[in-house]
Amino acid sequence: MALFEFPDSAAIDSWYNSDEYKALISLRDEAAVIRFAIAESF
Repeated sequence: MALFEFPDSAAIDSWYNSDEYKALISLRDEAAVIRFAIAESF
């Protein structure tokens, strides 16, 4: 499990759609099963 904190939903979108992250997706998919969940607050 990994937990990431972002200041707002725009920052999540920016990270998820970044070229840097896109370059890692194939490696991520080969190494793990991924599920994302977004919680507005804890």
